[in-house]
Parts: sequence; structure tokens; C-alpha cells
Amino acid sequence: MRLNNTTRFAHPVLRNDTSDYGDKEFTVELTTKEDRKTGKIIVEYVGTVNEPAIQDYIANDCAAAFLFIHCRRTYYSQSHPITLSGGSLDLGPGALLGHVTFRPIICAISETPELLSGSLHDEYQGLSFSFTNADVLAVGDTYWYDVGLDKLAPMETIFVLETLDEVDPDQTLVKLDGEKIAICANEVTKNKLHHMRNSVEGRHRLLNSVYLPALMQVLSSVATGIDEHEDKRWCQVLRSKATELNIDLESPSPESLRDAQKFLKSPLSRLFASEGN
Repeated sequence: MRLNNTTRFAHPVLRNDTSDYGDKEFTVELTTKEDRKTGKIIVEYVGTVNEPAIQDYIANDCAAAFLFIHCRRTYYSQSHPITLSGGSLDLGPGALLGHVTFRPIICAISETPELLSGSLHDEYQGLSFSFTNADVLAVGDTYWYDVGLDKLAPMETIFVLETLDEVDPDQTLVKLDGEKIAICANEVTKNKLHHMRNSVEGRHRLLNSVYLPALMQVLSSVATGIDEHEDKRWCQVLRSKATELNIDLESPSPESLRDAQKFLKSPLSRLFASEGN
């Protein structure tokens, strides 16, 4: 099942980005706990739906709530039945690794009686709806979590300086086809960059003048085609850190400078501190 904010249905669906049911809501709060020694994941949840017709479907066993969990790195893609009053899911070691999405949904689990709701938007007035098994009735907000140690890796570990003679003097070029983000320069420029790394102040100047713009280019590339980079080690680390920092990598953002500075932990302030200012 692939659901996102652009998925559209031929019937009303309760979700926060449409007004199909006016101001009614379906919400699920998640808490994810990870045992970093064993890789075991516990997902605790509690939910609510305040739309009377959908409440009646659930009470009469015509519909049920599920938590859809998708992990590309382990090919895990399953829907787990959940109880809106609360509970937990125990996902054993190895089930999930890296970027994981959690999407709560309510689906019909049998043929339903006609939908009778006073909450429906005016565009649905006068229309008749009933549902069959697996029809989506409500979609909650997506949650993300990154399993494993990628989110703890220092940002510096995803970059590497490489020699590329065709790059103009005193310029750099970014390549994303390896396991690390390659910042390429001709041999003379690369040697100058290595020399800068020999002092604390020099390293922070590099961070601002070379790594920051390189990361801005990376963020732009990822936003327009994250799938082509998904299997790269640098992308897995970047995605894990993005979740921790509440940065959406998959939507082109005019704030790439702001986001890059978040990833690099305010590199300008680190430069000022190294200069004693």
C-alpha cells in the first residue's frame, strides 16, 4: 500500500489535509523505543477518531484501525491492526533498519451499510456511499523514525576529498555516486584544502566555505530524486539525521541554507568560537 498526501480517492476520506469531513479528526500518537543492543523496536500508540459515522463502523466491526509500517532497507511492508484505546507493537531484531515510515489508517473490513454522516463536505451532499473490504476510510499523519546507529554518525564521516584534475583551480565539484559525498578538486586545490585542515580555525573555514555549499547542493539533489541515492551510505546517514532534526528531505525547500546549517551544527558560530570572538 502506497499512501501519501497526493493520494486521492473516489469517496470521502477523513484526513488532516482535506475537508471531506469538515473539522473532524483521526489522530494516532506514536512513541518509538529502540534497544540499540538487540535492535528490538517497541512502538507504543494511542489514537482517536471523532467522526460519529466512522466510530459506528468500528463499533459494529465494519472497520478497523491499522498501522502501516514500511522500511525499504529490510523490505518490511506490513499493516498491523491496532486498538485506538492504546497498545504496543513488538518488532523483533532485524525487522527494521534505517528510515522507517509509520502511517495510521482506518479501513473497511467488511461490506458496510450506507455512510450516514452529518460531517460531510457540501460537495458530497446528495451522494450515497458504502464500502467494501480494504477501502480506506481515514488516513492519519505519517511518522518517521530511523532505526540503528546511522543517526549517531558524525556528519564529517559522510564526506571525502577526492582528486579530479578537470576541476578548475580553486573550485570544487560534488559527486554523489559513491558511498560518501565526494568533494572533488584538482590536486593543487586539494592539497591546499588538506593544509587548511591542520588547524582548528582552518577546519571551521573549510566547513563554511566548502562543506556548507556542498551540502546545500546535496539537499537540492536529494529533494528531487531521493530514490536514486537511497542505497548510498551517505544518504542513509543524512536521512537519519534529518529525522532527528525534523527536516523533510523529500520536499524541495527554499531553506536549504538553513537546513544545511542545522546539519553542520551552526558552522559560522563554530568559526567565530575558533577565532576567540
